[in-house]
Amino acid sequence: MYRSVSDSGRSPTASTPPEVSAWQYKAVFELLEVCQDARSLSEFKVRLVESLGEMFGYANTTFLQGATYADIFDDAKAVTQGRTTAILEEYHERWRDKDIFRLPASAKALVGGSVLSHTQIGRIPDSTKSYLSEFLYRHKLHSVSAMHLNLPNNGHALVGIFDSADMEPDETDLHVLRLVARQLTCIARTMPSDEQRVWLDRLTTRQQQIAALVAEGRTNDELALELGFTLDTAKKHVSRIFSRVGVRNRAEFVREYHAHTIVRP
Repeated sequence: MYRSVSDSGRSPTASTPPEVSAWQYKAVFELLEVCQDARSLSEFKVRLVESLGEMFGYANTTFLQGATYADIFDDAKAVTQGRTTAILEEYHERWRDKDIFRLPASAKALVGGSVLSHTQIGRIPDSTKSYLSEFLYRHKLHSVSAMHLNLPNNGHALVGIFDSADMEPDETDLHVLRLVARQLTCIARTMPSDEQRVWLDRLTTRQQQIAALVAEGRTNDELALELGFTLDTAKKHVSRIFSRVGVRNRAEFVREYHAHTIVRP
């Protein structure tokens, strides 16, 4: 299904839909059937990334979800397959803020059940270009596309599809993925929600460490000194933790932390 990208195949839309082959339609129906049989959202995610590999040849994929589009990139429990598994921790530590699909133009194009390749994005800021050149390309992932899905309770998900140089999905491939995305959204929205996870499970390992220190009474200055951060970085980590927990300040956070009898990791 992979083909090299031509200059004429980079437009997100086309006046005439590309011709879809019989085997592609067969793969679409098989993937949807597998995903529809999932009994929970967690099972749906695993089935989807596995089916994209087995039926379409997309060997390196991710499934990230969030309560809002912006929350997607903070998903510490992303489902991964292939080479993306080994780089997930680095992504959360260094690159999630620079994700190319975090750009406003990307979000606008994707929300609503669409698909976007990084080659279809217009002007890319230099800070975001480093996400490609210093992160993905360094790990020999030169092709990246994303599929947006709507989830239960107005949630959002991005399915990332990565591959090597000259393996970018062409316009027909992207058209097929758009067909799949619309149907997957219909399936996902009716999927039984998973049991509510303790908020600690939504934090990265580093965030759990910082959360424990904040609960012990550390100030931002003390966090920066102890963990080797700048003060701004310490503030950013604490703000993200408060957002994930759903509290407004340190006093609320400490009460929430101890209410769950959390043991320091």
